[in-house]
This record gives sequence, structure tokens and C-alpha cells, in this order.
Amino acid sequence: MMLSRSAMLGRGLMIYAKLAMVQVIGTLAWKLWTCFRMRRMLKDVPRSRYTPHWLLGSVKAQRDFAKSRHHWRNEATIGLPVSKTTGILWDPAFISLTIRDPELIKHYLQDKFDVYSKAEPSNGIIEYTFGEWLGRGIFSAPHGVGAADAGDNWLRQRKIASQIFTRANMTATMTDTFVDRVHRMISVIKPGEKVDMQVHFFNYTMDSIMHLFFGVDADSLRGQSNAYGTAFDTAHRSFMKYVMEALFPANLCQLLPFPFGGLNGLAMRWQRYRSQSYKEFRDAIALLDSESARIVAECNNDPNLPDRQDLLARFLRAVKAEGCVPDAQLTTYLRDTVLNFVIAGRDTTACTLAWMFYILGTHPEIQQRVQEEIDEKLPNLKEPDWKAVASTNMPVLHALLYETLRLYPPVPLDN
Repeated sequence: MMLSRSAMLGRGLMIYAKLAMVQVIGTLAWKLWTCFRMRRMLKDVPRSRYTPHWLLGSVKAQRDFAKSRHHWRNEATIGLPVSKTTGILWDPAFISLTIRDPELIKHYLQDKFDVYSKAEPSNGIIEYTFGEWLGRGIFSAPHGVGAADAGDNWLRQRKIASQIFTRANMTATMTDTFVDRVHRMISVIKPGEKVDMQVHFFNYTMDSIMHLFFGVDADSLRGQSNAYGTAFDTAHRSFMKYVMEALFPANLCQLLPFPFGGLNGLAMRWQRYRSQSYKEFRDAIALLDSESARIVAECNNDPNLPDRQDLLARFLRAVKAEGCVPDAQLTTYLRDTVLNFVIAGRDTTACTLAWMFYILGTHPEIQQRVQEEIDEKLPNLKEPDWKAVASTNMPVLHALLYETLRLYPPVPLDN
């Protein structure tokens, strides 16, 4: 007896529902079992000092203290050489260790660096979205023996960067660039006027990096628009906002059956479609991509490429000399590589400068000592150079810098 089309459809849906139920239950059981094993392995490790939510673990506290999460984490782990945190009940990715002991940090970052690696984009919504932003640059590319490519991509970028970031290569160019941009910043600050120094420092570091990394003379300090810089800031801001709002939905979606489940399944696509922060993020990424493609093309076609000293030109020459990147992938490779160095140097430097001036503004006695040292070593407004600002020549200034980094580290947590 032939079944009608509707009956066949109904039977197919019934089979799908049963298979989907098996998949959901199986996935949940596997995740819960993995969490149980991980918790059992860490049973003797003290928990960080927070009150865990029965379902969300530390995620609720981190969302509640989103604007002061570094202070929250510091207070939760201070005095504990190693401590554990848990997250969403069924997600093993949220079971983590916080390491504060210097010897343990050395173990992870130096002694056994190749044994540990970054999580793949499939690990969770943070890694997935981070990969959309930074691609396969040095800060997102897995390294070590556990990486799919055994860390070849990471090692290649590290090798080329180590050949470029030498004192001989960077000293003269960096000094001229930083001094010139300081004069630009001073020109827009009116004496006696209240200003937001953090805004100025973020413009200062972006203008400096655009010149050092791309050979582009950006001037956002004096009000000139900078499409790359604007897109970078928007991507950073919307990334943080989106991943916090998507943490729980993404974990639920990873339990769903095909084609709805997974970080790239229909359910998460619908969630992203409805998210304003994700739309802002993707718009910013699209602008970063187009600006990067334009800048790379201009660099590649520049007849003065052999003599250029910016980071992009140096990487382009090195990649072409080694022949390690196919032409079809060259623009994306350089986009990811240089963008990763921007995130490493731009925000960290701007935040350090902002906190340094906060210390100067709240401790007039320190400000006076630094001012006296600078006036003595650089009389009559003499332009500074690397030798003039060396620690042996300006110990007070260096003490201020290191104390700023100790009290207000720009990267307080390394995952």
C-alpha cells in the first residue's frame, strides 16, 4: 500500500524527532559526564571566592560585574596560587583554572608552552566570534603540538615578527613617529581646559600605529576621519557586548540537533540575525576587511616597497621571499597578521598612558619629581630619543611606568 505524501512527511518528521531527541540526550549526557570527570580531577583545587549560581556557575557573577570584571576576578582569586571556576552546568569549556603563582605561569608560558594551546573556534562562542574578528593571526592561531597544523602558522608569524621587531629596525622610525604625534596631540589641547586624556591617547596610539604598521599618515588627533581606526574600535566594543549576551543562548544551541544546533546552526544564525550588537560587529568587520584590502593593495603596488619601513611592507617582503603564502590568500593573511599586532600594541599602550596620567593627576608629588627629572635631562624642550629616556637616565620616569603596569595592567588576564 502506497503512503500519501502527507503520511510520508509525517513519518519522516517522526523519525527525525526521535533521532533529534537521541542526539540532544546523547550530547547533554556526554557534556555532563565530561564536566563530572573534570570536577572530580579538580576536587582538591580550591574554588575561586564567589557564590556559584546553580545553573550558570560563575557566568552570572561575571555578567553582574561585567564593567568591573577584572576587579571581581582579582578579589575572587587573590592569595590563591591556583583556583578553579565553573560555568554553565553542562559546559566543560567553562571549567577553568586561574593561575597566579609565578612558577606556574612560567610553566604555562615558557617551560611547557608547546603542550598548551588556544581553543579552536568550535570550542565556544567567545573563540568563534574572536576568530571572526582576528582571523588566523598570531593571537588567535593555535600553537604547539595540539594544533591541527602542529603550530606551523603560529610559528611562521612568530619567526617573521622576530626578524622585524629588532631595535635596529624600529628605533629611528618609532622615535620620529611618536614625537611627531605628541606634537599633534599637544596642538589640540588648550591650556587650562578639561580634557579626556584617554580619548587623546587612543587617537595618539592609533595614529602612530597606522604610520608604523601601514605607512599611512592618519590624523584622528586633529579630527581627521580614520575608517580603519573607527572600524577597529567598533569591532572591539561590539565584540565584548555580543559575547556576553550570547553566552547562554550559544550553550543551549550547542545541544540542539542538526540543522539547528552548533555555533553555525540555524538557531544561532537566527540569534545573530536578531542581535543589534552582532550586526554592529559584522558591519565593523566588513569595513576592516575592505580597508585592509585597500591598504594591502596600495602597499603591494607601491614602487617604493623595497625601501618602506612599515610593518606591513616588511611582512609583505618577508612572505614573498619565503613563498609561504599563496597569492590568493595573501591579502587575508596580511590582514589577520597586522590586525593582531594592532590589538597587541594599540589599546595596551593607550590604557597604560591613561592610567599613568591618572597617577600623575592624583599624586602631585610624583608629578613634580617626574617633571624635575625631565627638565634636567631634556633642558630647553629638547626632543627626546631612546637614549634620553633610558632607565639609567630617567629612573623616576621608569619607576612611574613600571608602577603603572603593576597597579593597572592593560592585560590583567591571559587566557
